[in-house]
This record gives sequence, C-alpha cells and structure tokens, in this order.
Amino acid sequence: MVYDQKNNIDYDPDKRKLLSALCHGAIFISVSFISVLIPLAILLISDDQVV
Repeated sequence: MVYDQKNNIDYDPDKRKLLSALCHGAIFISVSFISVLIPLAILLISDDQVV
C-alpha cells in the first residue's frame, strides 16, 4: 500500500497480480481443503480493497 501526494491509497499492481494468480491457481491443487484455505488466507492477510 502506497500513498500518493494527496494521501490517496495506491495499491501495487504487481502484488495484486501475484495474489490473483495464487487464488486462481489454488483450484488446481488436488487436496480440496488446501485449495480453499489459500484464498481465505490471502483474504485475511491482504490489505487490498479489491481482495
């Protein structure tokens, strides 16, 4: 999370792409509880408004 000169929050697009890739890639993990826990963990630890 980065603040610009007007104190608006600007989110890192690379971090957003990484989190998106992890969430969407979790479906390919064969163990179902892990594929559910990865997106939930990202939801809990991320401070991004889109997530």
